[in-house]
Amino acid sequence: MNFVEKLSRVRIPLGNDTLDDNIRRAKSIMKLFQNSLTPLVLVCLCSSPVFAASSLWTNDGAEESISGLTPPGALGTNSAPGVSWQEYFKKNQRLKNMNLGLRFGGNQTLSRNESQLMLPASLAKIFTAAAALKFLGPHYRFENSFSATLDHGDFTVRNPVFRVSGDPTWGHEAFEGGLETTKENLRSRLSKVLDLLRDHTIRRVQGPIRIESLRPELAGYVRPKGWRDSWKLECMAVMQTEFQANGNCGRFVIHSLGRSGWVTDGVSVPVRMRLSKSKEGSNGVRVTPGFDERGMIREYVFTGYFSKGPLVFDLPVHQGADWLRNLFLGMLKDAGIEYDEGPRESFDHQNSEGIEVDLSSRSMLEILEQAVPYSINGAMDRIFLEVGMHNQQGLSVEWMNRMIADLVSNENLTAGIGLQDGSGLNLHNRIRADLLYEFLLRLRGESYFRDLFSSLAVAGKSGTLLNRATLVASSHTYGRIHAKTGTLNGITNLAGYFLSTPGTEPEPFVVLSESDFTAPAARPLIDGIVVNFAAQNSEKTRN
Repeated sequence: MNFVEKLSRVRIPLGNDTLDDNIRRAKSIMKLFQNSLTPLVLVCLCSSPVFAASSLWTNDGAEESISGLTPPGALGTNSAPGVSWQEYFKKNQRLKNMNLGLRFGGNQTLSRNESQLMLPASLAKIFTAAAALKFLGPHYRFENSFSATLDHGDFTVRNPVFRVSGDPTWGHEAFEGGLETTKENLRSRLSKVLDLLRDHTIRRVQGPIRIESLRPELAGYVRPKGWRDSWKLECMAVMQTEFQANGNCGRFVIHSLGRSGWVTDGVSVPVRMRLSKSKEGSNGVRVTPGFDERGMIREYVFTGYFSKGPLVFDLPVHQGADWLRNLFLGMLKDAGIEYDEGPRESFDHQNSEGIEVDLSSRSMLEILEQAVPYSINGAMDRIFLEVGMHNQQGLSVEWMNRMIADLVSNENLTAGIGLQDGSGLNLHNRIRADLLYEFLLRLRGESYFRDLFSSLAVAGKSGTLLNRATLVASSHTYGRIHAKTGTLNGITNLAGYFLSTPGTEPEPFVVLSESDFTAPAARPLIDGIVVNFAAQNSEKTRN
């Protein structure tokens, strides 16, 4: 059985795409692998929000379940009762090879290394989501707008101005309605401007096009010291800029030695090609970025040997203002509207009026309901910074630690903890199992808890828990675990709530782990602990 035949038997989280679509995409991926060495940067051919989230925007890749298209847990199978924790760990000897930080309540409490400081990875997104709902509220939006002066006399719009907020959702496939192509995602906001221009039969836009930042503090943002150097070329480690599009990620394709370029609409980052024809018949291409003093990428250089294409590279893009300007100019041209750079005019005419188009994001709750379960790093990091700026803390991170301490109200639990970012990528982050457990416990009494709970991934239903085979297979956990995953090299975490029956109070749990296991090898071990916990408490519910 080849790869594509196996794929037809696998549940793959690709949104609303049909199985034929998924197989077609898989064939495209296989063709790339057959024709080239794996590029330095991950190749992603799919436009589904879920696929992108699992392969491009996060470390928390979704697991594939090869046991069939019907989740076994949905049929009530694998409902063995839970055993005592002593018996469970005696039977599962491989857990001895993992450093575990555990905290479970419920029918049989469990604490193990609960005070040890450990990396949260993407569990940090729980804290960020809670802070966003607490300080910004579920209806908060990232503000963006377009304004200009409309002259009815000569069908001209003058002095166009975009005011932008570093909105991480602009053009991002997970937040722009699930459109089929990146090009349409990028244009979805600007299409509102074009609609207004068409409604007024505008023939000309006179510039220059100004782009003003509503969050000038972002101009001082620098690459976090706790990030790995290897992440500098990965889109999942988004650098925050005053304007973002498509998660600050663009696609570059090499078709041949003489034909290459950006295929993402509007991207104009300079690229120098220094490739030679491969004598061995294989590709060996290296991408080297050129940075400025802030760690922003200003150009790319491709070196090495090329044999056969296409080679596809998803690369960070940091020239936000140029990107937005290029997108708008391209749409004006497509619409047949003339653009005149011209000087900025002070225009006062009886036939003129000011116009404005609201280009703001969806609500914070809508953003969190995508960014948290699908673990979208760039969006959560930007939300983290937004809360800090909203609290008059600028780009400082100290407010987060104070929020945690205020909610937990236990100095012993907060000793040594610290969060440096909103996504969990920062390797300087530290939490404890008992702290996170208490935090989850206290959240249940907060007014925003219902919204936070709705943003978590659900086993067998959504996000990075959609196809976690061990959780899906058990009727104790299928649809009943609402949690956040956290994955980095050697780190496999899971924390959230178990909902024994609808209407009951969610029971928190925390699993932190460090090991030499790969994530696919560690997940069943981690999830097995959670299944036993759920089975223990399912028994209590039935009795």
